Amino acid sequence: MIFNRKTGVPQALVDGTCVIYWRTATISALGADFLARRDVSKRLVLGTGRFASFMVLAHASIRPISEIPFWSRDSNKAKNIVEAVSLARPDIKIQSVMISKSL
Repeated sequence: MIFNRKTGVPQALVDGTCVIYWRTATISALGADFLARRDVSKRLVLGTGRFASFMVLAHASIRPISEIPFWSRDSNKAKNIVEAVSLARPDIKIQSVMISKSL
C-alpha cells in the first residue's frame, strides 16, 4: 500500500508481483539507454512471457521507439501482446516476426 507522505491517506494498493515486473523492466530500459546508440528507434523483444509488455512500455518511456518486432513460439500470446501494447502505445508499430526453423 502506498500512502500520501503529507496526509497519510492511502494512494494506491500495488500488487507485489507487478512491482517486480516494473522493476525488472525499468532496469533493462535503463541499461539499454546507457548501452544503445542514440539513433536507435527499434527494439527487438524475444518472447511473450509475463515481462514482455512491461519491457516494451519501460523501454518506450525512456527513449522514442517507433517499431518493436518481437518473436514468440506461441501465436496466441503474440496476438495478445500486439493488442495490449497497441492499446497502451498506439504510436509504436509492433509486429510479430518469425524465425526460420533452419536457423
